[in-house]
Amino acid sequence: MGEVKARVVQSANVAFFQQAWDKAITTRLSFAQRESNNSQALEYELPNLWEAVQKSYQRKAWEFVVAFQDALRPFLDRRGHWSQSLTLNGWACEGAQASTDEISVVRFTHDRADILQQQGKYHEAEGLYQRCEAGYHALGEHTMAIKSRHMRWEPASYGNHATATGRSSAIQEKL
Repeated sequence: MGEVKARVVQSANVAFFQQAWDKAITTRLSFAQRESNNSQALEYELPNLWEAVQKSYQRKAWEFVVAFQDALRPFLDRRGHWSQSLTLNGWACEGAQASTDEISVVRFTHDRADILQQQGKYHEAEGLYQRCEAGYHALGEHTMAIKSRHMRWEPASYGNHATATGRSSAIQEKL
């Protein structure tokens, strides 16, 4: 009888903490979405937000990981939190693969290329943009494939800020 009671209590404790994490993740995601343009608030809450992101990943709660990616990536990139941005992007891509959401896998790969390009890692970004262009074509998303092609940089512009800036401006005009 004692063992049964102990298992019931343990089960109740697990359920309680599971619900607590569910609420914490949902609350923090809601905050990140609502404050997505408020860098100061996001910066202040980043440790708590990141804890919720990590817990979502550990629990394989892919829909939350993807939602955090969409809410936090612009902020992380603007503020130079490259490591966290790349980590979150990798987790979101893993989630899309687990969900067999091919278009999101390509989208997150394109986002990763954007992050690397912002860091000046043009050669790495170039390879990812090429993969994205092929992936978008294979999925029938030809407009997005063109966007991936236009994001690619010519080798002559690597390391040449004036050429890269001019090409970037020309690309933006086309979009």
